[in-house]
Amino acid sequence: MIFGRFSPFKNLFSLLNQQVRSFARDPFPNKLTHYLHRAKLIDSIRLALRSNSPNSLNPLLQTRLLDSFVVANAFRSAPSADSAISFFENLKQVPNFAHSQNTIFAFATVLTKFKRKEELKALISDAKDGKFNNVKVSFMNLLFWYSTAGDLQEVLETWEEYRNEENRLSTEAHNILMGLYAQKGMNFEAVEAFRGMIDQGVIPNSRTYTILIEHLVRLGKSDAAMEVFTVLPSMRIKRTLKQFLILVEGFVGGERFDVVKSLLKEMREDGKLPGRAMRIYLQRMKEAGFAGETDEFLVEMLPDGRIKSVGSCEDSSDEDEQKEKIAENHRCGVLSEQRVTRHLNTLSMAW
Repeated sequence: MIFGRFSPFKNLFSLLNQQVRSFARDPFPNKLTHYLHRAKLIDSIRLALRSNSPNSLNPLLQTRLLDSFVVANAFRSAPSADSAISFFENLKQVPNFAHSQNTIFAFATVLTKFKRKEELKALISDAKDGKFNNVKVSFMNLLFWYSTAGDLQEVLETWEEYRNEENRLSTEAHNILMGLYAQKGMNFEAVEAFRGMIDQGVIPNSRTYTILIEHLVRLGKSDAAMEVFTVLPSMRIKRTLKQFLILVEGFVGGERFDVVKSLLKEMREDGKLPGRAMRIYLQRMKEAGFAGETDEFLVEMLPDGRIKSVGSCEDSSDEDEQKEKIAENHRCGVLSEQRVTRHLNTLSMAW
């Protein structure tokens, strides 16, 4: 009789227990399903950012799927700085969402891409003030963002602060400074930045020479760029696909197809295949009468005619250089006097 009185409460506790367990349980049967649902949400946010309807974004931010992974990838797909800023402001209204290192860095990258310097500085200031929990901004992050935004003054100020903290800066830090000088046509300063790298015993890497080769080609000095490129193997510097692409672009533009022919041969010997970005230059070479040298490459790059649609990654960066960039190359050691002289002489004569 007594147990009968408590049976409704027992059923109630059982029901509540089931509901709590159901809520706590992962709603997806496996990680793949979870990933696909997040990918769908990222795509929906991407479309909302591209639409002109301001209210289409808010409902997407109320789902439990919204996390730092989704937000970071949504920032990367933002079509403009204004849409990314709007997304950032909308996220402030989402309860229990906290920014992570990835989301702040993704937002900062969008701001630098569209040269929104003031908004970038405000974001960096907030991060330094601890408004985003444990998000930390390093000197290398600042150098990369400011250089991408083309803000030389901020790069120089950050560089000085960095030098006061570290005895010797990384190769990538020197690359950033030299690359920005070259981009702005400050040739003397670029040479001095390279000389400073050597004097401090910092070993140049492939990206260092990519910056040099690209700038020489931009100045119309393709022969000097080719001279630098040719001596890289003797200095134990790996030649990258991006360097080949820059040189092919320069020599095709100057209708120096004989040099392009030798570059294609060296590419094959190095075990590198041209990406889709090079296809337009090979097509021009073919139209100029060098069909035999380009047909094999074009056949390998183009899909079978029966394939109606094909997608591919952009050739915006070289994998080898990306690895060097991420590692920031803190290798130690002193260059031999002969190699130092060769570095400086090649660079000074070229510029």
